[in-house]
Amino acid sequence: MRGLLAVAALAAGAHGLELFADDPSVVVVDKKGINSKVLKTTAPVMLGVFSDNAEECEHCALIAAEFSKAAKKLASYGVQSAAFDCTDAWPRCHSMTSPLQITNLPAIKAFTAPFTVNPYTKKPHRDQAPYEGAANARSMQKHVLAQIPDTLIERQTGESFPPSTEGGSALVLLFTDRDSSSPLYKSLANSFAGRLTFAEVHSSEEGLTAQYAIDKFPTMLVTLVDHDVDKGYVYKGDLKSWAEMSGFLETYALPPAETDDDSAGEGASEDGTGTGAEDGKKKKKKKGPEGPPTLTEDD
Repeated sequence: MRGLLAVAALAAGAHGLELFADDPSVVVVDKKGINSKVLKTTAPVMLGVFSDNAEECEHCALIAAEFSKAAKKLASYGVQSAAFDCTDAWPRCHSMTSPLQITNLPAIKAFTAPFTVNPYTKKPHRDQAPYEGAANARSMQKHVLAQIPDTLIERQTGESFPPSTEGGSALVLLFTDRDSSSPLYKSLANSFAGRLTFAEVHSSEEGLTAQYAIDKFPTMLVTLVDHDVDKGYVYKGDLKSWAEMSGFLETYALPPAETDDDSAGEGASEDGTGTGAEDGKKKKKKKGPEGPPTLTEDD
């Protein structure tokens, strides 16, 4: 009987947050799921904290719709999206207001930095960047992408090439005519950090473009600096497809570093000290002209 009750409880919990019931781009997490899906992962994550109860959160339904749109777009940059269910649990929100540094509903956070583990409590911690902008998908997307660490090495020239690579990894080169790095390429570099080394080559570098017979921009290729740097393995797929590009790069990447899955505890700290997170300072409520709602720490 206990087993049946446990299964029933798990099934009931899996349907939390009706706001995202039919959304394949957003995974709804509970207190335990925060560790594996948000805090103890190397993937960039957009986290939203919502309530189905309109009395707890007047704007949750409106902002959840924009959150879903942003999640769908961000998936093509390798960003995962999760929603934490605070329905009928505000203001304590299952004792997660301190660990997640939330003072209002809804709350949206970007988690893009590597996680660390408190050596005493064994609980994971990850720096977070709160979103306080306009309640629209485009602004949320831009905020999250702006937080992704830039792990590209310097742009390559005929004088600097070939560079030294991290741990003897293969070198990924993007030949481009742009003066700035694309968010997608930066996201790929971040995703394969420690396993591949990423750099760019501008189209004006005629020596390198000729060396690899590049005749169109952008073009991405992989070369093995320590073996045959003159040979390039050109990616011929869709340069806007995260799945295709990451699948191609995985072939040349070093194996993922092993991690101790038991190094982080089962739950996040209830007071924030266990995770190493500093309590967020409360801000006065911001008032502005009538218009679409914005997200601030107390709105």
